[in-house]
Amino acid sequence: PRTPLQWNIPIPETNRQQAEEQAPAGPYLLISPCSSQRARNFRNWSAEGYSRLIDHAYRHHGLHALLTGGNTELEQQYGAQIHALAEHKPVNLIGRTSLKTLLALVEKAHLVVAPDSGPMHMATATGTPALGLYASSNPDRTGPYLSRQWVVNRYPDAVRAYMHREPDEITWGQRVRHPDAMALIRVDDVVERLDALL
Repeated sequence: PRTPLQWNIPIPETNRQQAEEQAPAGPYLLISPCSSQRARNFRNWSAEGYSRLIDHAYRHHGLHALLTGGNTELEQQYGAQIHALAEHKPVNLIGRTSLKTLLALVEKAHLVVAPDSGPMHMATATGTPALGLYASSNPDRTGPYLSRQWVVNRYPDAVRAYMHREPDEITWGQRVRHPDAMALIRVDDVVERLDALL
């Protein structure tokens, strides 16, 4: 039987206060640009793409941007690159939040933009729309459960380009392990989904 999808993950008041103090003033989109670091895990979009999206969201929708992520060297580099490239500078909290504070920031966000990663599912749990960026993994398997209509899906293109097969010829959910897969996602693809969502 259908039941309401409710996660009800508790967020302590101290974490909510930290999120309030760290978040931009006014409405914001939360970007978690990187997926987990593993061998041949090519799920990160370009810093240039994120910076152009940030500027579009601010110019056309009045949304500020907030960057989040872990404290790895790669994530720190991504944050610095995005910050340097964007005209409207995002608040960079990469490596500076706990998971519960991140959850509070996700809950407070207007929307979350990320590749196949934990913050996509945190957005689902908090009822925040999630704009997922998918090319190396299949969003039908790992996409944000309640925001599938907002996903940019270049997975079928990546399967054809880098595996030389049709999506229905491979195992369901098989990953495209090619470093250029996420480059199939164009800025215009993401802007179109952002505009439609907003």
